[in-house]
Amino acid sequence: IGLSATPYRMSTGYVYKHDLRGVALHESKTREPYFNKLIYKITARELIQQNYLCQPIVGAIHSEHYETLNMQTNAMGNFSKEDIDRAYHGKGRLTADIVADVINQSKDRQGVLFFAATVQHAGEIMESLPPELSAIVTGSTSASQREIIILKFKAKIIKYLVNVAVLCVGFDAPHCDVVAILRATESASLLQQIIGRGLRLSDGKENCLV
Repeated sequence: IGLSATPYRMSTGYVYKHDLRGVALHESKTREPYFNKLIYKITARELIQQNYLCQPIVGAIHSEHYETLNMQTNAMGNFSKEDIDRAYHGKGRLTADIVADVINQSKDRQGVLFFAATVQHAGEIMESLPPELSAIVTGSTSASQREIIILKFKAKIIKYLVNVAVLCVGFDAPHCDVVAILRATESASLLQQIIGRGLRLSDGKENCLV
């Protein structure tokens, strides 16, 4: 028996072969599933209603936004480098305005988690954040340094944490009450995982601003 908050993988589909009714999933929906049968499921909406997760609040965007409508995914399910460069890089004033908007909306919040498109983009985001209250985590951040940064975030020593595709899953900082998504997402499941980083319950936390 197994438990999973993410029973769907972008590369292989569902992790089980048969659905709740015992019907086998088509091979287009699952490839070499680890589990045989789904025996129970509960949705994020139900968990929110039952007070196991906090309510996400979709915030208004008061600044201009990145132009991502024409971005296309390739055969691997990823956005092309050209589209990413065009949408996010070198947008100094735009990025500064977006970050300022997030900061303004987070004045009374405890912890802000930024999701950036690339390492370069993350660096541009950092340029508009207060350095003494901010940190960045990427795939090249050493394990020891990443641990220190995350501990500081959890202890509320830093308020703003910028990451590039490393804190989408397996990251638990319950006090985080703002999720700032400054990137397009390749799938609905990835978007759910990102928003889920802010849905943990914590003392004094009423909801999560997305």
